[in-house]
Amino acid sequence: MGPPPLRPAHAPLVTVRQIVEADSLLGRRVRVSGSCALAGAGRSTGAWVLASEGWSVEVRGLVPSTCYKSAGFEAGAPLTIFAQVEPRGADSDERLLLRLPE
Repeated sequence: MGPPPLRPAHAPLVTVRQIVEADSLLGRRVRVSGSCALAGAGRSTGAWVLASEGWSVEVRGLVPSTCYKSAGFEAGAPLTIFAQVEPRGADSDERLLLRLPE
């Protein structure tokens, strides 16, 4: 499998559905596209939801400015992030994304 990608350009592009369903992505660094479906009150909250084609996954890390209409951006605008896929908890089958610096 080799070392994990250090840059977004070297990470595979996957779908939100693949993150939710594919065990083979656990622990891997990926790029994933979608739109912000839910975010806390500010960029420092560090938790939000990325959604695409009826699938969604929790993301922990910097909340993109596109999540806020008040920031002059259209909420729900498409974006692609670089993240690591992790289990939601020790005994959980659910997954979440840890957003990595781009």
